[in-house]
Amino acid sequence: MAPQYLDFEKPILELAARIDDMRAALASGEPTAEKNLAGEIERLEVRLARVSRLLYRHLTPQQKVMVARHPERPQGSDYITHLVTDFVPLEGDRRFGSDKALIGGVGRWLGLPAMILANDKGKDTQGRLARNFGMP
Repeated sequence: MAPQYLDFEKPILELAARIDDMRAALASGEPTAEKNLAGEIERLEVRLARVSRLLYRHLTPQQKVMVARHPERPQGSDYITHLVTDFVPLEGDRRFGSDKALIGGVGRWLGLPAMILANDKGKDTQGRLARNFGMP
């Protein structure tokens, strides 16, 4: 699935598309264009980083909210998957049941034992309904 971009991120989208097109042309194996394309890709990547930095530095309050609510923003389960090893989930209260919006368990973070608590909203409508839209 292609990444979703917000309206104000159009300059980033255009640069990323150009870089992807050049990488595809480079992968096609045209030997004469390899040196030129490699240099151009590197230049565009530097420009993309600069444009991204400037764009996110000067966001309006409404744009900040849009970024915070972005559908592809990482959630608690993503952080646990990528940062915690040997994770063992603990759930339920032995009386009512388990709350799907709250993820808790033990695992190792940076090699040290840790108790992990994270909030999870769900990634699609069905997941959001199951997790009460992230509200415990």
